[in-house]
Amino acid sequence: MHQKFNLEAAGRLLGISSSAMRARAKKDPVKYRLERDNRGQIWVWIDPASLPELKPSMHPSKLQPLQAQPDEL
Repeated sequence: MHQKFNLEAAGRLLGISSSAMRARAKKDPVKYRLERDNRGQIWVWIDPASLPELKPSMHPSKLQPLQAQPDEL
């Protein structure tokens, strides 16, 4: 099941920078699908099951969900 992360959060999952995450997503669009929303924010769809290198404490199910800021509503 794929989950949606912003570039910064996706990079933290893998222990890399957001720019490195963007480069990986462009290089391997099957594993990391990029999506841009109507505000210009870039999102990465990642299947956590395909990332065996994740530390158990960094598993997406244990991360805090993204919260919308009041000005974004």
